[in-house]
Amino acid sequence: MAATKGEDQLLLPELRQDLQIMPGAPTIGGTPTWVIKDPVRHRYFQVSSEIVDLLTCWAPDTARELRSRVVREFGYEPDEAVVDQVVRFVYANNLTLTSADGDPLAFAAQIKGARRAGALRLVHGYLFFRVPLVRPDRFLQWTMPLVDFLFSRVTQVCIVLITIGGLYLASRQWDAFQSTFLSFLTLEGSLCFAAAIIFVKVLHELGHAYTATRFGVRVNTMGVAFMVLMPLLYTDVSDAWRLSSRRRKLAIDAAGLSVELAVAGIATFVWAFLPDGPMRAAVFVLASTSWVLSVFVNVNPFMRFDGYYLLSDAWGIPNLQPRAFQMAKWWLRECLFDLGEPPPEAFQRATRRRLVVYAIATWVYRLVLFIGIALIVYHMFFKVLGVALFVVEVFWFIALPVIREVNEWWKVRGQIMRTRRTYVTIALAGLLGLAVFVPWNRAVVVPAVTWAEADVQLFPPRPARLADLRLRNAMKVATGDVVATFVDRELDHKRRQAARRIALLEARLSRLASGSRELANRAVLISQLRAAKQDLRGLDRENERLTLRAPVGGIVRDVPSGLDAERFVGADQALGRIIRGGGRSVQGYIEDESLWRVTSGSRGVFIPDAPFEPSRRVRVTEIAPAGADRIDLVYLASNHGGPIASDRLPNGDVRARAGQYRVRFTVVAGDRASSHAARRVMRGVVHLNGRPESFAAGAWRRVLKVLVRESGI
Repeated sequence: MAATKGEDQLLLPELRQDLQIMPGAPTIGGTPTWVIKDPVRHRYFQVSSEIVDLLTCWAPDTARELRSRVVREFGYEPDEAVVDQVVRFVYANNLTLTSADGDPLAFAAQIKGARRAGALRLVHGYLFFRVPLVRPDRFLQWTMPLVDFLFSRVTQVCIVLITIGGLYLASRQWDAFQSTFLSFLTLEGSLCFAAAIIFVKVLHELGHAYTATRFGVRVNTMGVAFMVLMPLLYTDVSDAWRLSSRRRKLAIDAAGLSVELAVAGIATFVWAFLPDGPMRAAVFVLASTSWVLSVFVNVNPFMRFDGYYLLSDAWGIPNLQPRAFQMAKWWLRECLFDLGEPPPEAFQRATRRRLVVYAIATWVYRLVLFIGIALIVYHMFFKVLGVALFVVEVFWFIALPVIREVNEWWKVRGQIMRTRRTYVTIALAGLLGLAVFVPWNRAVVVPAVTWAEADVQLFPPRPARLADLRLRNAMKVATGDVVATFVDRELDHKRRQAARRIALLEARLSRLASGSRELANRAVLISQLRAAKQDLRGLDRENERLTLRAPVGGIVRDVPSGLDAERFVGADQALGRIIRGGGRSVQGYIEDESLWRVTSGSRGVFIPDAPFEPSRRVRVTEIAPAGADRIDLVYLASNHGGPIASDRLPNGDVRARAGQYRVRFTVVAGDRASSHAARRVMRGVVHLNGRPESFAAGAWRRVLKVLVRESGI
């Protein structure tokens, strides 16, 4: 390769004759640039004037002769490293007639290999592909006079003023605007938003197309791109590379965003004046959709939407992501191994730092995005296929780039192992490996609650309306004291009906004669009367239960605030607790995947959620032999504000989404935690000292658990 051969032995390849070189947009610092167009692959490369000088003097001979021709033609001598970089550039982008090893058939082999790789592309090709629909250049040229007024300064100033006015008026009616948005969170509202998105995106793409046409750029195709089977409109304005004005390129990049902001501003302004009705709802949908798409989608610089191209042209760095990634990889290698290699491109220090930060931010964003895409792919298909596609996507987009970078390190392993920084990196990696793979983690966290052992919790006897609540915190009650009374109008109605039925049956019995037929009727009526009186006694017993009495004597605690007369309460509404004194109880639930790490007798510390309450030393005394069918300690359920992810069943029970085993603890003797804290229920966690486990083993076990569960095996 060029880096290993001398200038006299390095034979330059012959360049392709179909390449086109044209002036490009200057850099952000004003340095002129040139654009190389590859018409076969329809790709553009922005290069410096020095590279154009080298390509102008290019001939299939040695690098030394090339440098001599540049001296004769342009009066300066290019650096040997620049020549080497140019040779690498033309080889890497297939701008030569032969490959790097001189084989003229190598490109054909590349095409053949690409065809063989078609099966691999099919694996992930459904994630993103384009379907060109129209070639709109002739239509755009014909209709350009109709929309030319939109590019005038007067129109733009008017739109800005209307947008500012619309935002101001909407801020004065923000409550109405927000409530309108919530009213569209329905199926019909979703369809309206979908129609608005299509309409706005069509205008968005037309904005790009008309702006490009106005500057003389040919719009090759317009169509639909599919990302995870989600359709997105696109406009091919790649010929904008021909423009030598960065301002015009930025105008094309920002055209779609400008159209959406204009639609949002005008729609917001009109919404403020329209009366309630279908027209105002339609305008609201346009406004909200345009604002959301503009702010949260189009300005995103980490995906190749408008924000990316705006940032690329604003920085004056075409192909921003690939070049930033190369710079970040070089920076990473230098940080890890201190190879002393020159950066892939000669940028200023501030620009290099900016590219590295951008690349790292993009990698983090893509990591989250690709994991999300993999989850979407998983949920779109049946379980086995979904798991397989999930693994493929994670490997292709996350693991494979890492493998390729490590492979690059392996190629220069001899150079890497000669630096002192490498051994520092190896030592740090070893420490990290010890932290991840050595089983040193003994902590097992168990969500738990504590309360006084000898206490009674009070609940309404049935769903009813509260008539009188006599409970007060810290008050003393004796066994049998009335603590609350309830009213159930339905029960009262049934009791009155039963009493009227009894009275009716008794009246009919008193009017019966003594004949044989009447005697038979009398027996039936007596049987009905007996059943009616029995029903009434049952209803009376239910009515007596509406008077709640203290089952034990003690001190009342944990009476909820806001309970007053005439309020309807459910059967699961706690009214308070009666504390009789005694010890403390700590109970909780442990996940099934951590069960093997805990045994009876394991010790730990209960740490309450209340910041000023003391912790308690505890010991495991009992672990349930089977998983819990429901969460009885509802304080720990997520639908009651607890940490255990749970769902409420139709019958009112609370069930955990993952397997849970109930654990009982005993407070260790000698613990001097305050007795006052034990008088109320406190939620917290128990940190147990369990069997050691490495973080890697725990993560792998969780992954296997998910794969086995979701695969349906």
